[in-house]
Amino acid sequence: KNDRIKVHLGATIEKISGQPGQFDITLKSNGSGAQFRVGAIVQATGWKPYDASRLGHLGYGCPNVVTNVQMEQMAASGKITRPSDGKPARRIAFIQCAGSRDAAHLPYCSAVCCRVSLKQALWARELDSETQAYILYKDIRTPGQYEDFYRRAQEDPAIFFTKGEVVSVKETGDHNLVVDVDNTLIDKHIQVEADLVVLATGMVPVAADGELLR
Repeated sequence: KNDRIKVHLGATIEKISGQPGQFDITLKSNGSGAQFRVGAIVQATGWKPYDASRLGHLGYGCPNVVTNVQMEQMAASGKITRPSDGKPARRIAFIQCAGSRDAAHLPYCSAVCCRVSLKQALWARELDSETQAYILYKDIRTPGQYEDFYRRAQEDPAIFFTKGEVVSVKETGDHNLVVDVDNTLIDKHIQVEADLVVLATGMVPVAADGELLR
């Protein structure tokens, strides 16, 4: 509705020329062409998940350790099962900041991972009322009105939270998993047994990937 904002639908940028402060844009939109000048360009380059193959210490590589993106695809199919044998995953451990806020990986917080895990835990509970979810976090970050969403997950009797540092994820028999957590709110060291572990991997801007970012 703002007369100083113009939206081009079905558009592809064919060419950019000029210089900073005077960029000439050649646009193809719905079969017709257009040309205009702008002073600055914002590249909305998007993102990709952090490379989970770097997270072997968190169990990635085990059949029943998946990323939050894989979990999203699984939940969208209508059922959450163990990749190893197709059995229902009824004890799910979510490991927050998997590779994030870590000088050896991504030093920053991706800002959305906590909310994604809360959503997926509630989603898993809705799909199967026998499911138990364990959210293991460094800090839960749910700014603004999302605090209400966090509270909703806390009120679910089968979603358990503890702050701590995950030190390892190991397989037991039948591809079950044991998560070792240090310095928790419950005790100095606890173990969480799970059918499925979900790594809340961070977001990497596709225009800035590489060792320099890390």
